Amino acid sequence: MNKTGVARRPFFFALSGEVRAVTLRTITIAPSHGHGIMSSKQRTSRTGKQLSQRSLRGSPSAAVMGTFRQAVGFHANGQIAMADHLYRQVLALDPQHAEALHWLGVIEGQNGNPARALALLECSVASNPNDPVAFNDLGTAQRVLNRREEALASYARALALKPDYAKALIDRGAVLHELLRLEEARESLEQALTLTPGDVEALLMSCRVLTELGEVDAALARGMNALALEDSHRTQAMFAEVLKSARFSGGSASLESYMVRAMSEPWGRPIELAPAATAYLRLNAGLMQSVARADAAAAGGLSLQALFDGVDAEAVCADPVLLAVMMHGLIADRTLERFLTAMRRALLDAFNDGRVSPSPVLLAFQCALAQQCFVNEYVFALAEEEARRADALRKRLEDEVSAGTPPPAMLVALAASYFALGEMAASGKLLDQPWPAPLLRVLTQQLQEPAAEKQIAADIRSLTEVDDAVSQQVRRQYEENPYPRWVSYPLNVTPTTLDDYLGGRFAHAQFQRMGKANADLDVLIAGCGTGQHSIEAALLFRGARILAIDLSRASLAYALRKTRELKIPGIEYAQADVLAMGQCGRQFDLIESMGVLHHLADPARGWRSLLALLRPGGFMRIGLYSERARQPVVVCREFLAERGYLPTVAGIRAARQALLTASSLGDIGSVVNSADFHASSAVRDLLFHVQEHRFGLPNIRRLLAEFGLDFIGFEIDNSVLRQYCRRFPADPAMNNLDSWDAFEAESPLTFSGMYQFWVQKLR
Repeated sequence: MNKTGVARRPFFFALSGEVRAVTLRTITIAPSHGHGIMSSKQRTSRTGKQLSQRSLRGSPSAAVMGTFRQAVGFHANGQIAMADHLYRQVLALDPQHAEALHWLGVIEGQNGNPARALALLECSVASNPNDPVAFNDLGTAQRVLNRREEALASYARALALKPDYAKALIDRGAVLHELLRLEEARESLEQALTLTPGDVEALLMSCRVLTELGEVDAALARGMNALALEDSHRTQAMFAEVLKSARFSGGSASLESYMVRAMSEPWGRPIELAPAATAYLRLNAGLMQSVARADAAAAGGLSLQALFDGVDAEAVCADPVLLAVMMHGLIADRTLERFLTAMRRALLDAFNDGRVSPSPVLLAFQCALAQQCFVNEYVFALAEEEARRADALRKRLEDEVSAGTPPPAMLVALAASYFALGEMAASGKLLDQPWPAPLLRVLTQQLQEPAAEKQIAADIRSLTEVDDAVSQQVRRQYEENPYPRWVSYPLNVTPTTLDDYLGGRFAHAQFQRMGKANADLDVLIAGCGTGQHSIEAALLFRGARILAIDLSRASLAYALRKTRELKIPGIEYAQADVLAMGQCGRQFDLIESMGVLHHLADPARGWRSLLALLRPGGFMRIGLYSERARQPVVVCREFLAERGYLPTVAGIRAARQALLTASSLGDIGSVVNSADFHASSAVRDLLFHVQEHRFGLPNIRRLLAEFGLDFIGFEIDNSVLRQYCRRFPADPAMNNLDSWDAFEAESPLTFSGMYQFWVQKLR
């Protein structure tokens, strides 16, 4: 039930190796979390150098000087508690000691106390108004507390004292970006890069700004430059972020290599990178010739020779980007889908009898195609004659496997592109044979992983009964079609705290900080689906205690298998109905329910049930369908219902083809061009769901008032936020729902995924 791929975490948090822009833990001293750009030894060396080079201002007494030097030494060596103690001793002797105030402020920031850090840094610059580093760190403290205009003033003071201060230019550029002042952000970052061309953080921030300015080619070049300097989680994630917007005029070997790695390792969600991969494939002239022939033939079958006449078939089939997107992503392009559909049929014609063996290249292609068909749940069109031949192929394969006769590898791969091998009698015997590596991947995906999920499903505990009639229908849908089926997930997420996440995401919003470390954070994912949502939360709020629930055991089993595969700790999975969660006896600081409430019989009742589990001061992240944005879906649903299409695999195939050829439905491009139109479970969720409610913003505003929830803001692309700011400059916090309602009336597809928003329970 969780709608994946629509909630975008702020890029800055996902990719910044030095989290100085997120919390004071990064102010000069060291990164606060995981993937820092330097080793601890490098950080210690840099810190010691910075501290030792600073003049020892304040009291000239030997006691103060000696104690401060000791504090600096401990701080530089990472002995924070001892440094804290000694800085306080210095301040007991000399309350105006600027350096001790400064570095103690840094430590408070490192310890997650930004308000105390701010007070100390303000005293530091008051005591010594000529220290650019202290002013820069003061700016970062103000930024953490959402006082960004004050932060800009502090960065300006730092730069007035030291015009070539690259770090201040970078930090200023980051704040300007958060304030959506992109041209100013670019100027600041360009100045920083002029001073320090190899500064990876400046390159990454510049990538983000250039992408949002629409200069994607320049952003991509900068992203590749950053990767060449530092092949790390943060540079990989930045490249993936830029890649989502890329449409290519030319290619290169290094770009292709990075794209394949981005899809296969992965550096971002493969389903979000697939459109860029598809766009890149259009540079392959040979492939495009074959795609055009398949598109022109439409339902008619073409032989391999006809598809590749005058084209190097093996070069096309060995294209690493094409193989990567088939194996790891989802083909969501109609013309490329027709090519793959034609290829499946042509390969069936060429190699079905088993007398001719394919080349290793063609076998590897067919195996990748089988993986794609399994992930999209056999959604490709299937002509009647082809279906009969596929059934005959299945029977032949079953007979050979049952008789203990090893079938040709190509025969198994062909069958796997028409039906899941696990449905076949005696399919387990296939695992007893030695196979080429590409086919082993297919067998793992289609036999071993589903078998593991069946075992896992039996052991998943139930927290509640599922008594509600609509909940039972919804459970049945996702037992039959767990949604979505996915292959890999990016682990290159920089952890943060909930306070810092919200502070970075909503630059002008006012909310009450919880002041909780992740180890003290209790999170409920209400409707985790197949696990991407819960895994995302576990990576982002690393160390938090997460309970992920869903109605469907099949979905939970998929989620738990993938969680174990990725070695993600801290997630507890259980079957439960949101409506009955009051009996669980637990309380949470954060509850996320994305794309769940609108599938309940009474969404308001479900929301109240979750709200009762939320601690005072806690946050909710909610996803609900928009009445306006959902209208093309409504049109399609009515069209299919009138004609009696059923939510079976065959019915979904037929329904898709009917919609693609319907000329009387108006603009349904947001439906047929979406990723959800290109996999069976997703189409069922999109167009055949057993229960769907849609909302308008006035309705949501009334519910928030009734529930006593404070609206913080929408999670939506910065491009939309900039348009909103231009339209409603009097709402800098961007949280006036009446203004958003007017904005949506002018642009009805603004929330085409869902309304995704954050609220806080203050009473």
